Amino acid sequence: MFVDSDFTGRDTSELASLPAPSALSSEELARLGLNRFVAFDVETTGLDARSGRIIELGAVRFEGGREVARFSELVGIDEELPAFITRLTGISADDLAGKAPFAEHARGLVDFLAEDPVVGQNVQFDLGYLEAELDRIARDARPLPPPGDVYDTLAVARTFFPVDLSRYGLGALARQLGVDLSTAHRAADDAAATGRILVELLARARRLPPGELREMLRILGTAAFAFGSLLDGLLAIGPGSEAVWSPPVLPDNRIGDYSRDRGERKQLPEPEQVDADTYARYFAPEGTLARNVSDYQLRHGQVEMAWDVHETMERGGQLICEAGTGTGKSLAYLLPALIHARAGHGRVVISTYTRHLQNQLFDKDLPSLAAAFGGDVRAVLLKGRGNYICHRRYEALTAEPDALEGEERIAALPFVHWLNRTRTGDLSEAPGVRRALVRGLWQKLSADSGFCSNRVCRAARHCFLHRIRTSAQAADIVLINHALLFSDLASEGGVLGEYDRLIIDEAHHVEDVAANHLGFTYHIFPLRQLLLQLHDPSARRPGLLGSLKAFQRLIETPLERGDSAEDGPIDRIEAAVDGLLKSAEVFHRELDDLLRPKAEQEDGDGGAAPEYGRSVRYISGEKTFAPIENAIAVHKRRFKDLVQELDKLLDLFEDVEEGLLGGDDVLARLRSLRGDLAELARAFFALTGPPPENTVLWYTVGREPRHGVNLQAAPLDVSLVLGEMLYPKLKSLVLTSATLTVRGEFDFIRNRLGLMKARGAKYPSPFEMSRQLFISVADFLGTPKENEERFVKGVARLAYRLPTELDAGTLVLFTSQRMLAEAYDQAAKPLERAGWITFAQGVGTSQAEMLDRFRAERASVLFGVDSFWEGIDVPGESLELLLIARLPFHVPSDPLVEARSEKIRDSGGNSFIEYTVPEAILKLRQGIGRLIRRTGDYGVAVICDPRLVRSRWGKMMVDSLPVAPVVHNEYDTLFNDLLAFLEGEEA
Repeated sequence: MFVDSDFTGRDTSELASLPAPSALSSEELARLGLNRFVAFDVETTGLDARSGRIIELGAVRFEGGREVARFSELVGIDEELPAFITRLTGISADDLAGKAPFAEHARGLVDFLAEDPVVGQNVQFDLGYLEAELDRIARDARPLPPPGDVYDTLAVARTFFPVDLSRYGLGALARQLGVDLSTAHRAADDAAATGRILVELLARARRLPPGELREMLRILGTAAFAFGSLLDGLLAIGPGSEAVWSPPVLPDNRIGDYSRDRGERKQLPEPEQVDADTYARYFAPEGTLARNVSDYQLRHGQVEMAWDVHETMERGGQLICEAGTGTGKSLAYLLPALIHARAGHGRVVISTYTRHLQNQLFDKDLPSLAAAFGGDVRAVLLKGRGNYICHRRYEALTAEPDALEGEERIAALPFVHWLNRTRTGDLSEAPGVRRALVRGLWQKLSADSGFCSNRVCRAARHCFLHRIRTSAQAADIVLINHALLFSDLASEGGVLGEYDRLIIDEAHHVEDVAANHLGFTYHIFPLRQLLLQLHDPSARRPGLLGSLKAFQRLIETPLERGDSAEDGPIDRIEAAVDGLLKSAEVFHRELDDLLRPKAEQEDGDGGAAPEYGRSVRYISGEKTFAPIENAIAVHKRRFKDLVQELDKLLDLFEDVEEGLLGGDDVLARLRSLRGDLAELARAFFALTGPPPENTVLWYTVGREPRHGVNLQAAPLDVSLVLGEMLYPKLKSLVLTSATLTVRGEFDFIRNRLGLMKARGAKYPSPFEMSRQLFISVADFLGTPKENEERFVKGVARLAYRLPTELDAGTLVLFTSQRMLAEAYDQAAKPLERAGWITFAQGVGTSQAEMLDRFRAERASVLFGVDSFWEGIDVPGESLELLLIARLPFHVPSDPLVEARSEKIRDSGGNSFIEYTVPEAILKLRQGIGRLIRRTGDYGVAVICDPRLVRSRWGKMMVDSLPVAPVVHNEYDTLFNDLLAFLEGEEA
C-alpha cells in the first residue's frame, strides 16, 4: 500500500484502553466468514491508479487466524521509478530491472486469491490499482478477479474503535495492537500485518456491548453485505470467556462544579488585596503552585508577568508582553485571570492559535490551578458550533437508514460507539469518526444554526452545544481559539456573548487570523449546499420545504385550495431555488472561463500554494467581471427573488401556532437558512460590485474547473476594524507570545494592531541562550536569487553531511514545498545509506505520525515547511541541529501582502522595511525557537540564506535574534565550530 496516512488531531490513546483480546477460535472465525481469507497489498508508483503502476504484489493466505501461504512478486514497469518511492519502499530501479510485467503475474495472483474473502488496509486503493492493471491486459487474456467478500481493516478499526485508537494508518495500527511490522512498505509484509490486524481487531470487537452492535446493524440495513455479516457474526459468537467491555466515558470539556452558587465557593483574595508579594508567594519554590505542578521551578519572569497581567486586569488597559520559551507564560496569565473572575468581575476569555497550546492549557495548566485552589475552578473549552454533533440531527438521519447512501451508512457506524461515551459531542475527540466521514455527512450532523431551536434544544437531554455554551456563561475562564474569537466578533457576539477581559496567546497571528475571519467569501459549493437543504428534488429525504408542505393548508386562502389555483407559496420558493441553482451554475461556468486563463499567466511563484489554486487580487468587481455582467445581473436577481419569497412565506406563517406545526422547529430553521442565504447574497453583491472601503478583493482559481473559482475579501487594515468592534468593549486586553518584538521593540505589533497606547513588557527567559544556542550563517552557498538550483544543492549537501558528521537529530525548514522536494530528493539517499531515517512533510505519512517518530528516532532528519516553523515541541537530543534554508518572507504577490505593502508605500513609507522584514523576523524567531525547549536543551542553528549578513536590512534581523550569529565562509570551519559547541555542551 502506498500511503500510511493518519489523523492529526488530538491523541486520545491515553484516554481509555482497548478491551483485552480473547483469541478467536477457528470455529468462531468461521462464524464470522473469515476462517480462510487472503490479505492483499500492492506497492505503486503513485496515488492515481489511472496513471500509476504496480511495482510489487503481495498476498498472504490465512487459515484459522494464522498465515499459511504467501504470494510475492516484484513487477517490471516501462517507466522511470520516482525517487521518493524508492525511499519509501526500498525498491529501486535495479530491483525491477528484468522483472516480468504485471500481465505475466496476473493469472498467478488471481488464482491465489481464489474466491476467498479479500482483506486490505484502505483496500479500495489496492483493488483500484488491481482493476486498472487488469484493464490494461487484452480482454481475451485478462483473468477475472474473484467475486469474494471484501473487508477493509481501516473501516473495521474506525467503526469499532473510533476513540481508543489514536491513528489508523497501517503502521500505527500495528504498533497499537502489538502486531509486528518490521519491514513496512513492502507488499507481502504489509499484507501479512493487515491480516493479523484484522484478527486482533475482531478479537477485541467481540467484547463491545451487544446493543451497539445491533444498532450498527440496524443503521447498515441491507448495504455492504460483508460488513453486515461481520456484525451478525460478532453478535452470534459473543464475548467468549471475557465479559462485555464497559468502556469509560470520555473527558469533559468543562472543569469544575457548575451546580454550586458562586457565594458557596472557596474564596480567593480580592484583586485589590493582591500585591506583587502575593504572586511571589504563589510562585515560590514551596508555594501553592509548586505543590500542584509537576517539575515546578521558580522563574522570575513568570512572577513579573503575572503581576503585570494582574495590574492590567485590575486597572484596565492594554498590555503586550513577550515571554520566551520557558518563561511559563501560561500560568502567568491564568492565575490573575482566575483571581479576577472569582472576585465577581466576570469571566475571562483566553484565545490561542494552535490546538497544541489549547490542549496544554485545558489538560495540564488549568487542572493544576484547580488542584492548587481546592478544585474550585470553572473553565470551559469552547469551539465553534461546527465542531459539535447535533444529537437531534443524528437521530433523525439514522431513523430511516434507507434514506442514506451505502457509503454514508458505513461512515455513520463509528458514531454509535462514540455517542455512547462522549460528554462533549466534539468531533476532534474521535479520530475514527472524523476519518470515516464521507463528503457532506458531517454537514448533515453538526450543530448547524439552521437546525438549532432554543425551545427544542434547551429541553433536549443530549444537546452538547447548548450545554457547553450555557456552562461558558457561568465559567471563570473560557478557552477558545483565534478563529472563534474573530468569527464571533464578525457575528456580533452570537457565541461568546458579552465579555470585557480578553487574553490572546500566540498573538503574533492576530492580524492574519482576524483578516481571514472578518472578511467574507462567495463560492458555489456553500450556496448549493444551502439551497439543497431547502429543496433537493433528487434526494430520498425531502428538504425543509418538503417538510413545510404538510402544513401548507394552514396558510392557503380558499382560492388557493381550489383546483384552478396557481402555485402556492412553497411551490414558488421551490421554483426560485431551482432558478438560483441554475443561475449559479451559469455564473460560475462563465467566471471560470474568464479568470482561469488570466490566473495561468501569473508567475509560477505567485499567489497561493499550487494545491489550493492561484490567487489574484482585483480592485473592482464591476471592472474585473464586466465581460460576464449579464450572468451577474441574472444571479443577483435570482438571489433577490428567493429572499423575497422566503420573507413572504415567513410572514404567512407568522400567526400560525407552533403547536400546529407538529412541535418541530421548521420555522426557526427556515429563518436561519434565510439569514444564511442573505449573507451569501450580500457577499456576492460586494465582491462583484464597486470596491468596499478598507477591503482587499481577490479570486482563487482552483486547480481544475470542477474546483471552481472562489471570490474573497478581507479588511486591508485590521486595526481599524478591531478599533471599532473589539477594543471599545474591553476593560482589559493582554496579548502575549514568545515573538512580538522587532529589535527588542513593540512598535511593529502596536502599529499593525492599532494598539499605540498599549504597554509593552519583556520577561527574562530562564534559559541561558549564550550557553545553550549557537547560530551560524553559511555564507558559502550563494543566495537563492542568484542561482536557485545551485543554492538548493548546497542546502541538500548540508542536510546530509551535518547530521551524520555531527551525529545530531536535525530539522530542516523551508519556505516552499517545491524547494523542500528538490532538497529532499538530493539529501535522502545519502542520509539513508548512512543509516539515518528521513521524513518529509507531504511524503508518506501525517505530520503527527512524523513528529512522533522523529522524537523517538534520534538518528533522523525531518524536512518541513510552514507548519513546522512553530507549535512543535521536540526537546532533547532528537533535535540538536536546525537548518533554515531561506529567510521566511511572505510571497509578495499574495493579495493581502500586496495590498498592505501598497498602502504603506502610498503613505510614503518603505513597505519592505516596515512590513515585510518585521514579519519575516517574527517567523525566523519562531523557527529558531524550535531548538531550545527545556533548561537542559542545547542546539545549533544554521541559516543558509546569506542575505541575513550581506544586506543592509539584514541587521534588523540579526539584532532580533536571541544570540549573535557567527558567519562561516566554508564548510570545514562551520563544521568545526558546530562540533566544538555541541561537544562542549555535552562535556
